Amino acid sequence: MRQANLEHFAFLGRLADAHQNQPRHVAGEGSTVRAEQKASPSWTLSIDAPERRDTMSAMGQQTRISRRLALGSALATAAGAASARPPEAERRATAEAALQAFLKAFENDDLPTMSAAFAPDAVSFDPVVASPHGTPDLDLAALRRRPGMPPAMRALVERSRQTGGSPPYRDLTPRDLLIQVEGPVALCTFHLETATSLARRTIVLVERGGVWKILHIHASNAVTV
Repeated sequence: MRQANLEHFAFLGRLADAHQNQPRHVAGEGSTVRAEQKASPSWTLSIDAPERRDTMSAMGQQTRISRRLALGSALATAAGAASARPPEAERRATAEAALQAFLKAFENDDLPTMSAAFAPDAVSFDPVVASPHGTPDLDLAALRRRPGMPPAMRALVERSRQTGGSPPYRDLTPRDLLIQVEGPVALCTFHLETATSLARRTIVLVERGGVWKILHIHASNAVTV
């Protein structure tokens, strides 16, 4: 009986020694200690330090701030792009002002101002007159697309300037004026008419550097006599 007790006490001593020799992790003040039972009979200690939680919280907060700053920057960029271009109504008004200035210069045979109104890469079509009597002896080559100001327009100005009269030399009040603005382009269509004639005009303006320039002119005329 005494021998059995001695063996029992020896077993408890070895178990205590084994437990004392297990690796131990000492939790710092304020740490949360969590016991996790593994597949083996032994127990291990898992420590979640407050410093780790604080770091993760700071990282999450920094990520949220970065996202907000990125969103704010994107919205500011979009707002700046929208405000950089005037409203469509204002742009239509400036396009019409450029068109009217060109027509006024044409009325007064102001050739330098007319020439300056064209873009360097402008092209044009000279008008063809349709009448009940037909249009004999057409020069088809002259009706092809030309660079810059229409040749017939320039010739008209040069002839009238030789008459010795005073401006305005003609009435170019646009009738049924329609200006359609799309991006940097303004499509202007209108009529010039008298009791016996109807002139149809298409003038394409392009905005470059905040200034409207003529990019294209297409003209056609019809007379009843």
